[in-house]
Order: sequence, then structure tokens, then C-alpha cells
Amino acid sequence: MNNFFKTLSAFAGFTLVLAFPLTLTAQSSWNLVHGHAKVDIFEKTDVVCPNTAAGLDLQYTLLKIVNKTAQPVSVSYRLACFYDNQCRTCSNSEYDFSITIPAGQTIEADCNFQRPEDGKLSVFQKYMNQVNYSDYTRYELQNLVIQ
Repeated sequence: MNNFFKTLSAFAGFTLVLAFPLTLTAQSSWNLVHGHAKVDIFEKTDVVCPNTAAGLDLQYTLLKIVNKTAQPVSVSYRLACFYDNQCRTCSNSEYDFSITIPAGQTIEADCNFQRPEDGKLSVFQKYMNQVNYSDYTRYELQNLVIQ
């Protein structure tokens, strides 16, 4: 019986070691990418978002905007996404976004993609369990206007 518990403990420890990097990726911290008197813009990179219904895991960069004022703030930009060092969204007005952040509030993307702003605040990087035909290089917030 004692060997059973040792084996079970070893298996549980091994499983925890395997699960830890996935948990760490999902829990990575927000990094400031743009500071302004009215807002701070943060990113969280390499976030793996499972899409169980489709059987896909996708990797994203997620954005968060913090309104530091007592007034609503409007933030507009073009989300320029680069794959294989080429901007694939720069000539597409579909990637021109405007978001209003209420006074003293924070708006951030998450893996649920239930709110309209989630698509405005997320950058697709790659499929985790599918073939990727181009490599994610970077993103830029072009024509950034904060009012």
C-alpha cells in the first residue's frame, strides 16, 4: 500500500510539472506598451486560448486599456498585424477601431471573445495544433489617437 501512495504522489507531481508551464502562460503578467496622460495600454503576449467547440487552441496577444481620468476617453487606432514581416491588415479599414473607456475603468480582451471589444483588443498569433502558413512577426497600434 505504501508503494501505491509513492507512485500516486510521483504521478501527481509529474502531472503538476507538465501543467505548470500552461498555467504560467495563461497567467502571464500585463506589460505596459504605451503610456499616456489619459490612458495606459498593456499587452499580454503568447496567451493560449482554447476553442473546445472547434477543437483548436489559438495563441494571441491580448490588450488592456486603463482610463486614468475621471472622464470617458476615446481611443482609436489601426491594428497592424505583421506575418512573415508583412503587414496583412494595414490596407484594410476593417482593422480601424475606436473604443470608449468609461471614466476610471479598464477594458481588456480575454479568451472568451463574448464582447465586441475583444476582437478590437486581440491579435491572432498562430494555431497551436494546426498548420500555420505564415509566422506571426509583431503588431503595431498605428494612427493611435487618444481623446
